[in-house]
Amino acid sequence: MDSDAPPPTDTKDETGKRLPPGTETTDSVTQLRKVIDENSVINDWSAQAEKLFGWSRREILGRTLTTTIIPERYRTNHTKGMQHFLVTGEGPVINRRIEITATRRTGEEFPVELTVCPLKHATSWTFSAFIRDISTRVKADEERRALEAQLLHSQKLESLGVMAGGIAHDFNNLLMGIVGNAELCKQLFAYSGKGVFVIEPTDLT
Repeated sequence: MDSDAPPPTDTKDETGKRLPPGTETTDSVTQLRKVIDENSVINDWSAQAEKLFGWSRREILGRTLTTTIIPERYRTNHTKGMQHFLVTGEGPVINRRIEITATRRTGEEFPVELTVCPLKHATSWTFSAFIRDISTRVKADEERRALEAQLLHSQKLESLGVMAGGIAHDFNNLLMGIVGNAELCKQLFAYSGKGVFVIEPTDLT
């Protein structure tokens, strides 16, 4: 880590709640705030979340994450993770920035960056989630990887072509040597009396 880098500063969302170090405070992040209780029931929903997920505040309040924006294949893991946190106070997504898949109201899945901040009350917990749509970045990364794979494939084909050319050249030299040695043997046999001279007219003009 760069020793000259400035120390991380505390950042807060629009309600004044402190966010984890490194959490961005652009509108696209802080406005995409949703608050759930320890049963995953949604009790706050921002205007930006309405636009991103397609659920209006009136429609989604009182619903659970597992029936709205979490893909079905991840719902069991979410429930287990919540139960684990309530017992241990620990979880793989708590106060960390992670990349996961979310679901819009239409059923379309898309990649998001998520930070979850827990808040302890007297006898219960609430969780504020800060979300950013990273579809554009993920698509750009996929296109870059595809181009890199295409370039690597082209380089491999070029290397195979060069290698094949080298093998053909060496094989040609080998054949020339064999042909030359055969001609030499033919002449030696002729001079030793075991061969046959072929006398042919030659045009010297």
